[in-house]
Amino acid sequence: MSTSTPRPDVPTLPRRLAEAAACAPIYRPPPEGRKARRLDAWPLVEMSALLAAADPFGGRWRGDVAPQLVVQVGEGLPIYWGLRDGDLQAMADVLAYCWRQLGIRRGDVVAIYDYGTSALVMFASRAYTPHLRAGAAERLGCTPICGDGLPEMAPRTVHLLTYLRPRYLFLGEEGAEALAQHLQQRGSGLAGLVERAVLAFDERPLAADELVRWEERLGVAVSQLLRADMCLFLAPPCPHGLGFHVPPLYLVEKGPAGHLTVTHLGILSCPVIRHVTDVVVSGIEEGSCPCGYSGTNVRL
Repeated sequence: MSTSTPRPDVPTLPRRLAEAAACAPIYRPPPEGRKARRLDAWPLVEMSALLAAADPFGGRWRGDVAPQLVVQVGEGLPIYWGLRDGDLQAMADVLAYCWRQLGIRRGDVVAIYDYGTSALVMFASRAYTPHLRAGAAERLGCTPICGDGLPEMAPRTVHLLTYLRPRYLFLGEEGAEALAQHLQQRGSGLAGLVERAVLAFDERPLAADELVRWEERLGVAVSQLLRADMCLFLAPPCPHGLGFHVPPLYLVEKGPAGHLTVTHLGILSCPVIRHVTDVVVSGIEEGSCPCGYSGTNVRL
């Protein structure tokens, strides 16, 4: 009887992640034997499975460690993250990677208009999150400004921008809409207040024509950050407009019906393996990009 040889192109999970995931209810029973670290040995996980779990962590909390920080995954969702300092630092490294790819440099002032539990805010600075040793701002030597993400805070956000003049402004969806409406009422835009706005809408990537409309509404150049909060995924755009460059802490797949499927290599307290997002992609490419990036590139 012949035995099949494992495909060499199937990614392998780090041992610590495979062991951590084997302790999480949603992944039990864990894969066995030498296949336990092969990515394709683990099940796809969709939102319905998280919502059906018996615990508030969507079945992802491994249970053999106590979380140092518990936060809600998203507004209106009865699912929470249980995170420890290593998880927090991994995400800060991801955010710093995104900032660096966007061109943010040491000494820059970076503003964020989103909710306090947003990935844009939580991992921006150790001043915002307990147990975080160094956020993206500390990593890059930047100054972060974070206003409250409530839509009614749009006037205060403009006030802060007027006096502090950050180079970049990061916006969640509600903040972006509230700010655009406030600017329209004022009859002004962001020109002269910020150099660029970066839109990061949770699991709602924007097409090219939508980005043009946002540039018109905000009155400043616009980029977008690909984001999926349910798996703590962030990816910066290619400067040539050729998709999104995936940070090294993720494995991504083109899942069912083209949905982006994410494995997070840096989260060990609430493991994320093969999470199916609502983001539909046209392709995932490996190798060199014309912009000079070498790695995994996601195209919408």
